Amino acid sequence: MNVSSEIQHDYTRLAIVDSGGSEDGLAGEPRLPFLASFHPPEPNHPQPMSPHDIKLVKSKLDDEYNHKESHQTPTVRRKTRLRSLALLRAAMEKAEAVRGGASEQRVNVQQVDDDRDQYEFVGYKRHFSQRSLSELKQINISNMMTYSLHTGRCLICRVASQPSRKGDKITFGVEDCTGSVLMTRIRFPALLDAPTMVLDTIFPLGASLAIREPTVELTGPPSPNPFILVNSHSDIVFLEPTDPVLLHITWEHPAPSNPFAGQTATDWQTRGNGYFTDDHIFASAVAYSKGLECDPAAYILRLNRAAAYLRLEYFEAAIADTAAVLASAGVARNERLKAHYRAAQAQYRLGRYYLALDGFKQCISIAPEFVGIKGWVSRCAERIQESMGSYNWVRMYKEALIPGSGLVDAADFVGPIKVGKSSRGGGRGIVATRDVKVGDLLLVANPLVSAFTHEFTVKHELGANFITNQVDGWPRHALISKLITKLAGNPALYDTVAALYAGPTFPAPPPEFPPATQPDTPCLSNPLHVKSDMDVSLLEHICTYNAFYLKNVTHNTAGCRTLSRDFLKLPAALYLLPSLFNHSCVPSATWHHFGDVMVIRATKAVAAGEELTLSYISGPGDTIFGREAELKVHMAKCDCPLCDADRGDGRAQCSIRAVFDLALRHGDYRDCDTPEHVRAKIEQSYAPSRGALRPTMFRYHYLATDFMMHDAGDDPALRHAIVAEAIKALEAAGVVVKDKTTSFTLSAPEVQSRSDALVIGTDSAPTYMAQMCVELMLVLAELFLYHGDVRMAGRWINAAFWLEGVHVGGGREMFFLRHAKPLLKRPLLAAYVRRA
Repeated sequence: MNVSSEIQHDYTRLAIVDSGGSEDGLAGEPRLPFLASFHPPEPNHPQPMSPHDIKLVKSKLDDEYNHKESHQTPTVRRKTRLRSLALLRAAMEKAEAVRGGASEQRVNVQQVDDDRDQYEFVGYKRHFSQRSLSELKQINISNMMTYSLHTGRCLICRVASQPSRKGDKITFGVEDCTGSVLMTRIRFPALLDAPTMVLDTIFPLGASLAIREPTVELTGPPSPNPFILVNSHSDIVFLEPTDPVLLHITWEHPAPSNPFAGQTATDWQTRGNGYFTDDHIFASAVAYSKGLECDPAAYILRLNRAAAYLRLEYFEAAIADTAAVLASAGVARNERLKAHYRAAQAQYRLGRYYLALDGFKQCISIAPEFVGIKGWVSRCAERIQESMGSYNWVRMYKEALIPGSGLVDAADFVGPIKVGKSSRGGGRGIVATRDVKVGDLLLVANPLVSAFTHEFTVKHELGANFITNQVDGWPRHALISKLITKLAGNPALYDTVAALYAGPTFPAPPPEFPPATQPDTPCLSNPLHVKSDMDVSLLEHICTYNAFYLKNVTHNTAGCRTLSRDFLKLPAALYLLPSLFNHSCVPSATWHHFGDVMVIRATKAVAAGEELTLSYISGPGDTIFGREAELKVHMAKCDCPLCDADRGDGRAQCSIRAVFDLALRHGDYRDCDTPEHVRAKIEQSYAPSRGALRPTMFRYHYLATDFMMHDAGDDPALRHAIVAEAIKALEAAGVVVKDKTTSFTLSAPEVQSRSDALVIGTDSAPTYMAQMCVELMLVLAELFLYHGDVRMAGRWINAAFWLEGVHVGGGREMFFLRHAKPLLKRPLLAAYVRRA
């Protein structure tokens, strides 16, 4: 291994960690002595699967899949199978008893870091049926084959054992009409935390089911057992006793005793209310639906189910239920008020603020004494203003600060952009509909689904992602389950989500977005009756290629030098329109999150018809190796100006500065070499003719500024040098510095004016390390202010205000909120900034 390859090898080892993964089977390989002190210490808790581990697992599964031989499903005595299933149920009941109740133990994720991680494979082959039940022919268990997809067939069966659960996998026995019993395992994300009593409500003994095009697998050794694997719960059809499919079925054995037989609508209402109180919202919606089967005229059940649908975010279904209540005869005043109120809330959550406003006003007309309604009227008015681009960013910032929430109430806004043809590859992209200026608000988007670490009361599964060969953290992996659950209750949304890019293994998405033609999907009528045939594999790919880690505007990253973040715990979200932005490492737009609300602003002047881009890089992206590690799932090669410039420098030079980049992010480079030598080596690795953006050079000058600030004392000469060093750092980050004054000139406060030209160029705003650039501008302002140069101090403060405003907006009040801590350490500067 030559020196250049060794440097690149060591950087790649750590670059993987930088992008959220771990070392790719590099144990035993030599390390550069230079990097010995920069490798992160071994953590105390178990490491997640490495890319090498994930590749091995996928290879093993592929090999097993290709060599599986289909055989007749093994015959096992009915009692034996039922006994083994009863043991699974007993184990779950015992675990619940140990926890002290029927619900999952409430455990903070931080308390379970030492537990062994559980993984769900993402991106593997998963079947789903697209044929209606009427198109399928019945098959019995005795005729089913292991390792086979029974295309064109369906299994008519009954629940033969009490269900148990592990994660979102529900296991129970089913029997066919001949009395044969087979274990069935269904992925049912809505039941992720469901206790046994909830499982019994969803899958009661004796309930009739149809499984469309079932697949039979075998459990692993030592004693392989056959089971039906259902990856998409849309393949399960819940049958009513009067369903025509059951008319000619004769069961070999009497039906198991159904614990809910003889329940009345009132009984189901009571049960549903209990589930709702205990936060088992999906189960409450099922209970209310079962009550409506007993008494379709029981409008109270529809009203209660609408409340459950609101919590589940099944808003169209909630509107349908409230409309049915209002159309019923003899509805009391209080129930009419609730119906209007819940309908208005659903319209509000759908972003139909004028309809919501009408609904809340209707509530006021029914009950003027209902004080809380007036607050909703005000919120509607504020959302309507936001939908036209006028936001109270400070209010949103403060909402994002609320602990344990992450949710911010804001309207969507689409600025001067549209979906058009990309200039980079010919697919879809986002283009400007008019000339766009630096700092223009382009888009504000609420997520389809989002996930935060604080949501997990127990340790969630991690995703072993076969698409990226990386581990998906708890929040990011949870997006898949949340998306499946949301689409099950919002069937009209499925085709829009399915039109997002899902990678090269799926057909190219349509050129229009949303799709020009969509089927007329009926509204959800029962939470167990899924209207869309859900391709879980497609949804996994969509989440992998389109999900964003959240860049929380309340987390000021200025001064952050660490190489890696805990990507396993980073909150994540999936959006519609933001997913259509294409990538550039030097993008024309930037994004931040207020809670899970994504805000995108222009960082360059863009002409009408020109494409706008975002950066997909989650880490710093200092070197081409780190960027390639993150981007390889999206593209073979990035052709942005920064990557082209790095390739022009050559891999050997990129490898050399990669080593220094790691050193700069892991420690004090002065411990290894002289500053002059480090600077010279980094400078020599960049071609003189390339552009101003030089990330590793920025990192060097940034650290040098920091070290010099600590060593300068009151020496004016050193302070001049600090100003020069900070300006060099800004230029290396892509900032155009128009006034490079390093000397201090006494000036009175009245000399400084806001009308002074900015000390930096404003044709574009840097997207690389913008917060660190703002911090450097404050350092410069402090230096000039300390020496009485009020005018230059004010100009650098205004530059910091401008750059901050381009990225996050909110004006000076937002600036003070975001930079409160660093300003507290600089009381002289803080006092001046507040007067500026």
